[in-house]
Amino acid sequence: MKLFLLLIATVSISAFAAEKEQERLKNCLAGRIQKVETEKSPDGKTETSTYHPVDCFKMAKEIAADLDAKAVVQLALTVGREHNWASSIPLYKIALTKGATCQEEGLTGALRAALDTEPAGQVAADAKWIAFDKCKKESQKSIVEGLSGMARESYYRKNSCDDLLKNKAIGGLNAKLCKI
Repeated sequence: MKLFLLLIATVSISAFAAEKEQERLKNCLAGRIQKVETEKSPDGKTETSTYHPVDCFKMAKEIAADLDAKAVVQLALTVGREHNWASSIPLYKIALTKGATCQEEGLTGALRAALDTEPAGQVAADAKWIAFDKCKKESQKSIVEGLSGMARESYYRKNSCDDLLKNKAIGGLNAKLCKI
């Protein structure tokens, strides 16, 4: 019985901590968290400024290391809703490596947004790993649908065409546009 109560208490504390970190991340992305600069201004006062979104993403990845898959998905949703969906992809990747499923809320939209980023970037690389390796079966239809309306030279096509052609997932005009 004591073990059961300890387990319940641990789960409750873990859920509370995840909620608290999610709120902290929201505040960071909204510019409501101040950081203290180590250097003082010429008048001797300590300078404060808000965190840059890049700092918030680093914070989110550090937080994610200590959370379970479900909590990491919640962080990814926070980043997607509060900043942009492409930026949530590294968190979805962490969640997937911790046991999250390919049907997680927000993942499809985040993949489509991330595939439309600079091909040489880490966000695009993470999105390609999710879309064409880890969650190929679940995401392929949505990725193909995302091709319509995309310019021939778009990042989205550059990031997805080779894999879609290799998997024989596209044909017709989309295949021709990808081969050009």
